[in-house]
Amino acid sequence: MKPFNLTYVRYPPDDVVGSLMAVASLVPIAGILATSGVFFARRELWDILTLAGTLFCEVVAQILKWWAKDPRPSSCAVVDFCGTYGMPSSHAQLAAFSATINSLHLYRRLRGCRLRGDETSITTLHLQRLDPLVIASVSSSWPVAFVVAVSRVHLGYHSFEQVCVGFAIGFGLGIVWHAASCVIAAAAKEGLECRVVSNKNFCSVLWTKAVEFLNLRDSSLVSNPLEFQRQLFVQYAERRVVVE
Repeated sequence: MKPFNLTYVRYPPDDVVGSLMAVASLVPIAGILATSGVFFARRELWDILTLAGTLFCEVVAQILKWWAKDPRPSSCAVVDFCGTYGMPSSHAQLAAFSATINSLHLYRRLRGCRLRGDETSITTLHLQRLDPLVIASVSSSWPVAFVVAVSRVHLGYHSFEQVCVGFAIGFGLGIVWHAASCVIAAAAKEGLECRVVSNKNFCSVLWTKAVEFLNLRDSSLVSNPLEFQRQLFVQYAERRVVVE
């Protein structure tokens, strides 16, 4: 029997800070579950791209661990977790990846709104349109990522160097994956908008059918998708005929 590495956390029973750090170590996993739930609820293209990027990030971490073969620090004996390699820290890498891609996604949303003909300042009207919970969530993702990284050192699972390398790799992968997601979103735009084009090839037709079947959409350039949906619902409610 062996534990599942991503969710296995041990801490001293009399260490209050350690118990909080153990919870912090599980934040990246909670983020994956939350993103999965959001995707199934809203069917956003960027959510599934984020999930794919998270999987890619974890695969890269495991490959690098196998390649570097850097043992965990001696403190791993306290938590009975010395059987795997520690460079880089996959938890720190995932946390940095999530914070990076969320920040870049928010910047893209702001920049995309401005490019659509709105000449107001990017720091005034656009920030007013954004959901304050989104701003708070993205802003807090960096402190949370640092706490996750610190927790891995505090609990003895990784050395300071392993956490720093993991954090740096996660930051770099976040930039790369965001750029790739922008390219994919641009290429998928026709199918998401269900455009009728006479010279569609087989791949375009297949993608359009997949979009219709999964009800995929891309509202990443809408400043506040929830507010937009609410306005549409209000308009629909005003026009509908109620049958008693």
